Parts: sequence; C-alpha cells; structure tokens
Amino acid sequence: MKKIIVTSLSLLLLTTLLLTSFTWFVLFRPNSSNTGAVLFIKENTSLEKLIKILEESCAIKKTISFKIASNIWKLDGNIKPGRYRIEPGTNNRQLVRLFLLGLQEPHNLVLAGNIRTLEK
Repeated sequence: MKKIIVTSLSLLLLTTLLLTSFTWFVLFRPNSSNTGAVLFIKENTSLEKLIKILEESCAIKKTISFKIASNIWKLDGNIKPGRYRIEPGTNNRQLVRLFLLGLQEPHNLVLAGNIRTLEK
C-alpha cells in the first residue's frame, strides 16, 4: 500500500514538473532577437502571415513556441494592425499581448511651420 502511494505521488510530482517547465518554455522564456525590430502589421493579417513577417524580420528565435502561445490565447483573427516595436528579451506572452491588444508604438508626425490657420 505504501509503495502505491509513493509511486502515485512521484508521478504527480513528475507531471507537475513537466507541465511547469513546458509552460515556462512556451510562455515566459525570452523569444525575441537580441537586436529588436519594428514591424508594420496591415489590416486583416492572418496568424500565418504574422509568423512569416516575424521570421523575415528575424524578430523571434523560435516560431513553434510562438505558434503554441498564439493558439493558447486565440490570436488568429484578432490581430490589430499598426506599428509594433519588439524589444530584446520579449517573451511569447508579451508578444501575443502586443498583437492581441494593439499595444502599438506611437508614430511621430511633424508638420511644417508655415501652416495657415482659419484666421488668415
């Protein structure tokens, strides 16, 4: 009886350890390149197109873990268009949140000094 309890507890501990390490590897391990990148995402971009853009710009290291994370948070069909800056050391959870919530970098617009107003 004691052997069964020890075996079941060790299996439970091993399963918990494996699940925890998988979660850390997929979600919380840094996945962006060391240089960072600025991406322009167009409207109606699919998940496959986004992954292709990320691969071409060398913004992420492992696409498989990004695909798993994006499937967990249902990113496909919910990608917001815009200009995104990916900082070095960004993990998959932060990347998915960027595209899912539309956390874009502002684009500065500079107007010339000789603009006429309504009074003139």
